[in-house]
Amino acid sequence: MLKKIGLLLIFTALLASGLSAQQAASPAYLWVRGDLYRLDPDALTTEPLTATGTVSNPVIAPDGARIAYRQASPLGLEALDRVQAEGEIAEIDLPSDIVILDLVSGEMSTIAAQPADASLFVAGIADKAIVRSAPAWSPDGTRLAWTACDFGVEVPRLMIYDLAAATTTVLLPAINTPITQGRSPEIRWGEDVFIINLSADAAGEQSYLMVSEAGTMTAAPRIGAVTDDYVLDFYAVQGANQTYAGLFYASGRWTILDTQTGVGVPFPDVPHLVSRAAGESSLRVRFDITPDMGMFWEVLNTTMAFTGAPARVTLSPDGQALAFIGYPTFNGAAIWRNEAITEIPNTGETDDVFEVGAVLWGATEWTIDLP
Repeated sequence: MLKKIGLLLIFTALLASGLSAQQAASPAYLWVRGDLYRLDPDALTTEPLTATGTVSNPVIAPDGARIAYRQASPLGLEALDRVQAEGEIAEIDLPSDIVILDLVSGEMSTIAAQPADASLFVAGIADKAIVRSAPAWSPDGTRLAWTACDFGVEVPRLMIYDLAAATTTVLLPAINTPITQGRSPEIRWGEDVFIINLSADAAGEQSYLMVSEAGTMTAAPRIGAVTDDYVLDFYAVQGANQTYAGLFYASGRWTILDTQTGVGVPFPDVPHLVSRAAGESSLRVRFDITPDMGMFWEVLNTTMAFTGAPARVTLSPDGQALAFIGYPTFNGAAIWRNEAITEIPNTGETDDVFEVGAVLWGATEWTIDLP
């Protein structure tokens, strides 16, 4: 009997070990001072993936296999060194490229670079460079989109890159907006629709363009300014088998727009952040604001709530854990799972640790229950 019990215990231990190995958490990624690091969520160790200090706006693919990001072009960095007048180009965006990082092989592919004859702030030579927005993944992860405009020319265009074909096409050659303030407008990609932010000021009138994947404009809503409030960010929100545009304000309130009509839609609840891969089984995270906590997020049906905005929170691919910025200090990072917070070592506020600017884990999406 003792022998049987001993064998049973060994079998149970081996089974548990096997399950633990199978259930090892998918890697997460930290964006720190212009570079990316891979984080093991179990061992809480990090390794560098880039070493340029020029990475910005990283976004993870729906399948978690790639990260796309903007990268400051060497052309723009060299131009900075030639500019002597302080603040001369502070109000405009510098030329940038779009890069895809394969998280399995480590290969980096520049899919949108500067022209071969590019020039910027060179005496006697006309400026020729391209400014680009942050990239946005298609919901199925097969394509990337961004807006681009020639430096000094405020007429952006909508670009689409197909990963399988390795080709770039111009979906819209000229987006009808007279004001971009030297920046190419930001874009979100929902199911079958692009949402382009044409607003000149987050606190002023809000102007958006809704475009189908065929390149047809479906709506161009304009939302009046709100006193003592401004838009923190905008999102593609899934609900009732349709994509809506969600405008999230600093006051914690939302405005939901129908992307087919541009009309505001009433809703019984705020949008929730969920893991795209986990779907209905994902934890749901909502954001709100109170006088005591300020802006905070909470995981529904749990006791977890913490201060922070949407850009500082992400879910694991299985939707059962999340990583966030703000613990134990503002730029420190941590993981919450199984009702417990675990600090990610060597993250925080001082120069000798990682001041985390963003954390990526699983691809997320916004969802809302509409009447």
